[in-house]
Amino acid sequence: MTLPTILLRTKNNDWVLRQTLQSLFSQTIKFNLRVIDSGSTDETLNILEEWGITPESIKPETYIPGKVINDALETIKSEIIIMLNSDSVLLTEDALEKLIRPLKEKDIIATVGRQIPRHDSELWVKKDYSHAFPDKPELPDYIHLSFPLSAFKRVAWEKEKLYLESWGSEDSEWGKRLKEKNIGTIKYVPNSLTMHSHNYNFKQLYARKFIEGEADYFIYKKMPSLIELLKGMIRRTGSEIVYYIKHKSFLSLAKIPFRNFVYYYGEYSGLKSAHKRFTNNQKEVVFKNYQ
Repeated sequence: MTLPTILLRTKNNDWVLRQTLQSLFSQTIKFNLRVIDSGSTDETLNILEEWGITPESIKPETYIPGKVINDALETIKSEIIIMLNSDSVLLTEDALEKLIRPLKEKDIIATVGRQIPRHDSELWVKKDYSHAFPDKPELPDYIHLSFPLSAFKRVAWEKEKLYLESWGSEDSEWGKRLKEKNIGTIKYVPNSLTMHSHNYNFKQLYARKFIEGEADYFIYKKMPSLIELLKGMIRRTGSEIVYYIKHKSFLSLAKIPFRNFVYYYGEYSGLKSAHKRFTNNQKEVVFKNYQ
């Protein structure tokens, strides 16, 4: 069997990249590494050079995750591909060994590792991650694949390429499609651990949810609705208030409804944008910078 190939995409990750690489090169498995950089302007390229890594460079304006991954997989011939974000720090030396072990089974086509929020994560981020990536054998229904830490058999990609209709959520859409077409089973591996999360400010949160809203239109056929926006905002706000009180974080309570308005308005705007693009047969992908 060929060595697995790790696909690592970088852009302005100097604040964490050394930690990611240290954790990666401390793993118990051998692997090939493919790094693609999309226009870093910080110390990212110098850090890669320190580690003897020469990345493939692409122009930032051409970066669409699904396309970049599809293009890379055209030339990667490994039977197993590991997706690791450049800001995703593996927490044990055998994290990747545990991640790929289930792929020895014939029916398992992909695996998903467990993401742990960073120590400085805000409370709402910790709440989201505890639900999305639980310390249990099963993922919630809305998590299909998550490329900050996932692995899959190349044969899955040979049968189904990643979609290009929107800029983001390429991992979720692809995982959902693999399940629907019975390509194989996707297994959650909660003891394969990585540290990965973001404390988005309001501007970043709006941009992130806009991208996810666009994707949800194409993935789930979800339509923009102000009523659903309000319902979601009320539900999430109530849940977070209870969570914050439980954790005695009283000073942050006032910020919750404002953040959740941004959260759901961003999603609503993304859904509207995707609906307009679809209606007008506009193929150009919309990107909002959330870094």
